[in-house]
Amino acid sequence: MNGILCVWSSIALLMCCGQEYGPKAWQKRVEAGVLGERIDARSVDKSNWTVSDARAAVEKAERVLGVPRGTRGVTSELIKVKDDNTPFLASKLEHKTLWQVVVYDWKLDSPSAPPAERENSRTRTFDVLVRPEDGRVVKVRSRWPQGETMMAPEPSGVEKTCVLYGSGHTTYHDFGDKDPPVNLYEALVSLYRAGCGGQPLTAKQILAIPVMWSNCGHQTPRLVWVINLRGVMPSFTIEENPEPKYEWNYIVDAETGEPLLAGNVLEPREVFQNWAETAGN
Repeated sequence: MNGILCVWSSIALLMCCGQEYGPKAWQKRVEAGVLGERIDARSVDKSNWTVSDARAAVEKAERVLGVPRGTRGVTSELIKVKDDNTPFLASKLEHKTLWQVVVYDWKLDSPSAPPAERENSRTRTFDVLVRPEDGRVVKVRSRWPQGETMMAPEPSGVEKTCVLYGSGHTTYHDFGDKDPPVNLYEALVSLYRAGCGGQPLTAKQILAIPVMWSNCGHQTPRLVWVINLRGVMPSFTIEENPEPKYEWNYIVDAETGEPLLAGNVLEPREVFQNWAETAGN
């Protein structure tokens, strides 16, 4: 009976998926890196903020990313976030005042990576969102490389939520209440050590959020890095008519650095098709 209820709750949630794609601020203006309206720091009451100045925001972003301090250009400014598409948690970011830290010219490397990956590692610019009230890093995104053909736009936050819940009852419960003990760099290189098939050094774009996560197989919420690698060398899933997949999702335990899951990123239409087939049987 519980299984039937779970199926129907998933179908009900999937019905809310819309057709519009976004997000505008992250996607269409990605080269500029402006993720929302700029805010004059002098106009904001910062008396209750844990991270109240740009320097502190930079230090927090560098620490959570694992960037060697003082080795590259970093800037920081206050913005009001616009058009966020974080699954489950977009309302916690949309129209909120956050520090946008920009880390320039960071080239990832790892002795665990294959030689070809290390040789072709990309130099990236990262946008990092830091919540000033408690100092939590809530979102990390590398900019799409200039001159490279864009992939299809990411789905909206509602569509992503539907896809994740509908494909395994995955839930992002909240952002973490502490900094991840495993920084993003360590989480990325763990994909090589674990043989997960990830390509963080050469992927065209890296998306990452530290969240409290659970799914059907891991029902107790835990702090993880959710990492999407976009624009990777195509891999093929096992199906009747396989199609190349250029975006893959990885879940890495942010306490231990252990990769928990890896899989291709489903589009909303694929989830609808799966549920339609399930309902018809």
